[in-house]
Amino acid sequence: RYDYQRVDALSRDEQDSTDFALAGVAAVATDGAVGLFLVPGLQITTYDQNVNSDSIVYDLALGWKLDASVLTAGSGKIGVTHRDFDRSGDSDITSLLLENNLLWNATPLITLRSDAFIQTDDTQNEAGVGKIGAGVDFNIDYELFDNLVFTTGIGYQNDTFEGIDRTDDTFRYSLAAMYLIGEHYFIRGDIGFESRGSDDATEEYNDATIFLRFGLKNCCLSDGGLIDAFGEGVLDVFR
Repeated sequence: RYDYQRVDALSRDEQDSTDFALAGVAAVATDGAVGLFLVPGLQITTYDQNVNSDSIVYDLALGWKLDASVLTAGSGKIGVTHRDFDRSGDSDITSLLLENNLLWNATPLITLRSDAFIQTDDTQNEAGVGKIGAGVDFNIDYELFDNLVFTTGIGYQNDTFEGIDRTDDTFRYSLAAMYLIGEHYFIRGDIGFESRGSDDATEEYNDATIFLRFGLKNCCLSDGGLIDAFGEGVLDVFR
């Protein structure tokens, strides 16, 4: 559910919307270090008002999961996605669907993570109803002291709009610190900066965010009850 609040003179009340998503996974092969899966998906987007176009997204992809060793892991999917808009005259969008997540525990104290994606999205713009977004993110986790993990990240995303002559380039930077309290609790603070350039100068912005959160991770049941939810080093740290 998305409910937009007024920011200064900018109001986006007409873009309030609700998403309904359904996804499934069917195993194709699970033996060995690599597992393959069939991943169908369905998403319905409906707007409270008629300014934007409701849509249905159909996904079909081949997913994979790599667990070659305790030092390396990965998952992702590749396939096709199609967005069908309800409003007459709005062109449907068919695109490559890509999602890849890789993790490498370079040392017992350092983890490297990368995420890449290609997907279609709703522009929330009545003139250009859809876009194809492609991006990549890199993150480094470092356990400075016992139970204290620092994370720094950088990301880039390109959005190509359908129906209007517009392309956006967005850069993201982040810095975070997380302290693990015992086996299942944590407190985390994040600082983020995002900068978007666009062919449409009115859509350019620079944005900084700061937030603090407290969390609980109850997982990892065994015959003897709960075990350490965070694992050793930074490989299994809650994200």
